[in-house]
Amino acid sequence: MIEKLFTILSKHRFSLEKEKETQLEIAALLKSNNINHTREFILDKENTIDFMFEDAGIGMEVKIKGGKRAIYRQCERYCSFDQVKVLILVTSRSMGMVEQINNKPVYLINLSKAWL
Repeated sequence: MIEKLFTILSKHRFSLEKEKETQLEIAALLKSNNINHTREFILDKENTIDFMFEDAGIGMEVKIKGGKRAIYRQCERYCSFDQVKVLILVTSRSMGMVEQINNKPVYLINLSKAWL
């Protein structure tokens, strides 16, 4: 599933101005590829991840703007939940990411590369 998501998302050019718009485009692309997902998946009353692929335990967060530390802290919070077995950060920010948070694999998809 992770490879499939990487392939689909990394080849597509998304608008990178507004995060909500990017999320809508991603949702449409997932739907057109028959990938079962939940948008705005509620982890608890204070944490909602952008996409959840429940069958695979994969959470996906989209970040277009924001500071790198704040983005990392948000990823760290999401990796503290049992429902999230794997986290994918989808961003247009130029940044690195650790391979694991809380012993859970973390992957980074940089959407800006599709525009190069």
